[in-house]
Amino acid sequence: MNVAKELKSKFDNYNSFPIEFWDSISALGDTISVGKETTLKEIYKIENYLYFLLEGSGGILLWNYNNFVCTDMVLNNDFLCDYLSFITRKETPYEVIIFEKSVLFQISHAALTSYLNTSENGDKFWRFSTQVLYIDKHLQYIQSVTHNLQNIYMNLRIVL
Repeated sequence: MNVAKELKSKFDNYNSFPIEFWDSISALGDTISVGKETTLKEIYKIENYLYFLLEGSGGILLWNYNNFVCTDMVLNNDFLCDYLSFITRKETPYEVIIFEKSVLFQISHAALTSYLNTSENGDKFWRFSTQVLYIDKHLQYIQSVTHNLQNIYMNLRIVL
């Protein structure tokens, strides 16, 4: 599996960075396999990694009185992390968990930031990654409120 090509394909709909940019980023991270129900980030901790889900599924959970509520479900070929904590470098009440055996690309905040601070595409990457996140999450929200539960369930069954 070519991680650089997978990362590039996620961004190409919004902005096409050269493959060399993605090769450099993929060289700074690791591909890991994790088991079902693995916690990647605990509540009230700072997110130190950006994950890209190559195979499997995961989610962002928020504690609500006596149980967790899934605020975001992530499937293959998408980014997974507590973005709020990753960007602000502050603790948040979110937990990041894997729902099934998964393969992920992980890169640390320190390695990514260090590279982007010296890359000619660094500022552009931060700007476009924010736009990608905003667009994807709003499209997901629109889909979730305009479909009835049966349609959502059927779509999930097809994806899973």
